[in-house]
Amino acid sequence: IRYAVFCVVAIASVGVMRVFNLDGGLITDSGTVPHTLPVWGSALFGYVWMTASLVVGIVWMRQALLQTSMDQLRSQNELMSGKKFLEQIRESASEVANHFSSLERIENASFRPTLKRFANLMNCERASLWLEKDDGDVECVGLFDANDPSAKHDGMILKRAVLPRYFAALETGQIIDADNAVEDPRTSELKDAYLIPMNIKAILDVALISAAGRMGILCFESVGRTRVWRPEEIVFAHMAGGLLAAAAGMKNVMEANDELSFSRRRFEAVANYT
Repeated sequence: IRYAVFCVVAIASVGVMRVFNLDGGLITDSGTVPHTLPVWGSALFGYVWMTASLVVGIVWMRQALLQTSMDQLRSQNELMSGKKFLEQIRESASEVANHFSSLERIENASFRPTLKRFANLMNCERASLWLEKDDGDVECVGLFDANDPSAKHDGMILKRAVLPRYFAALETGQIIDADNAVEDPRTSELKDAYLIPMNIKAILDVALISAAGRMGILCFESVGRTRVWRPEEIVFAHMAGGLLAAAAGMKNVMEANDELSFSRRRFEAVANYT
């Protein structure tokens, strides 16, 4: 297109020069145009333009082929990464199930090792488990914090009356994948009391129902940086929530058994005394 425009401009320029008798050095008295500057200039520009177009076309073609190869390599890497992640999920599920099924005493039932395992798989700094109380609020029963291994939130409570949007989002059964937790309307109510003090930027929360029929929350948190939660991470969060719901149910059963054993021993002691 540019070459055609140049040719039209060149021809028009020669015509104007001819009309106004400005072509003394370009057009002879016989009315012919010798092979002088306009002709050679047009030809040279045409050759340069075609050569440049050919070079640019080759470069673009190579770039397209390179981009295609990079996309294929990226897809293969993502596939391998996804397979590895799924294998880690399978191993983690087996370990968690074996851990809780092998416990004999309620004192040994701690959620922290499991939360640590899950946080490492998710490549996030914090993971916590919250269980519903009799009044409907939820209480933290386990926490892993990679930046502060000694941190504990035992006894920390999230109140329904203060966080209506957050609990409403959980009760839909949909996972809360807040890439920017401070701005997300589902989690923004946590901003002043929880997110900002803990420097939490992204949250992935899944609601769970324990064997006792009570609601719980498994929470994965990214500290100091927002992040987009990948589909496989969301699937894993659902699976992890199911495992911890079962574990919480087992813990409740163990607590009930301990209480029953204590009551039985006390009754036997009273009976023997009388």
